Amino acid sequence: MSSNASRTVVLVATHAALFWGGYRFATRPANAGKPLSSSSSQPSELSETAPTNSLSAEMTARSAAGGGSPRRSSMGTFSELLLRLSHDLETLDTAQLIKALGQLQEQPGGVERLLSQQLMMTRLAQIDPLIALSYAGSLGGEQRKTSEMTVLGTWTKSDPLGAAGYFSEHADDFGVLDSGQRGAAETIASQWAQADPTAALQWAQSLPEEVRGDALTPIITRLGAQNRDRAIEAINASTEGSQRTEMLQALVSDRGRVAPKETADWVKAFPSTEDQGNAASSLVTSWIQSDLPAAADWVKSLGQGPVRDDALRSLLDAPQLRQAPEMAALWASSIEDDTLREEVLNIIAIRWELLGPQP
Repeated sequence: MSSNASRTVVLVATHAALFWGGYRFATRPANAGKPLSSSSSQPSELSETAPTNSLSAEMTARSAAGGGSPRRSSMGTFSELLLRLSHDLETLDTAQLIKALGQLQEQPGGVERLLSQQLMMTRLAQIDPLIALSYAGSLGGEQRKTSEMTVLGTWTKSDPLGAAGYFSEHADDFGVLDSGQRGAAETIASQWAQADPTAALQWAQSLPEEVRGDALTPIITRLGAQNRDRAIEAINASTEGSQRTEMLQALVSDRGRVAPKETADWVKAFPSTEDQGNAASSLVTSWIQSDLPAAADWVKSLGQGPVRDDALRSLLDAPQLRQAPEMAALWASSIEDDTLREEVLNIIAIRWELLGPQP
């Protein structure tokens, strides 16, 4: 599985668990406000002493059925267990959750097991995020990454300073220069930005360069919905190069989906031609999804030059123009840059030949 695909699986499972957890566990447990301590019981100790509740007993009994085989005769039985889990989670304490999580590893893999695990991890994180992270760290591969993202997201919802401070001090525990470390920074930033993007921004700007961009992008997108000028200031204060360009494009794309015409006027006012071109390209890419004629009219209104060329290149990616090479060629012929125009016309010519005569 590619790193992008793996990251998508992690984010989908994490967001599902966080959504369910926020809905069902809006009220934190009584001991949630107690300070965290490194002297807390470790998962290995808790799993030995965990009391058995009705859910744990049911999982054990079901695992023993069929001559000791942990696999189910049908997924319907496991679906019933998942439904039972959704009702019983609030009654589980730390020890019971860890025992149930261990028993869950005996179940067949799949979406249901993944979701069950993340729902349990959400509850465990609400009780004691350090214990939850310790347990997540004992897992392997994508299970570890998914569980860590769930725990950090849950922790950030209730205590952003605590979660952010922990990551800043233990960033390498989530992997060095890999998707786990980057995903952890992004998860905290995304959750924190929903409540306080300014505070989240200050934290993200203090992070090492290798994860700073991942944290800044969701914060700047959120900040842009409240204060566009502040978002631009944050982008300008970031590292120059591709990271800055990606953040600018993410901001313009997000605002373009909500208010494309207003964003178009904003893009025209950018002082830098390079920024204008990157922003125009991103805006058109999002605009053509909802209103191709309006996007085309805006591109037409741009004066000849690199900004219009960038916007026009994105316009030609619209499905309607990809299916109409003759019309696309007319647009492409107005590209001012000789190299870009030739490149685009060659692509259109190949597409034209593949599609055959047009009606």
